[in-house]
Amino acid sequence: MPVRPGFVVRWRSEPGRQWEPVMPDTHSLLMKIQALSSERQSEVEDFFDFRAAKMRRQAAWDRLLSIAPALEAADAAPRSEEDVFGPR
Repeated sequence: MPVRPGFVVRWRSEPGRQWEPVMPDTHSLLMKIQALSSERQSEVEDFFDFRAAKMRRQAAWDRLLSIAPALEAADAAPRSEEDVFGPR
């Protein structure tokens, strides 16, 4: 079963079967989040923001690595981490 890039799945295995992806139940996740206190919901939101930033950072890194040979061949000036990823 193909999984969208950046889409996190859990994996399960049953006796006699291969590991297979288990798609999250988004309705169940939403209900669990809504059951939390507002303080805990803020923590969940902060975590989502952290994960989204991490995914953007990884995508930027992957783009840089994909063009690194061309930059080296062109004798391009080295770039700082902030130039590549932006300010933290």
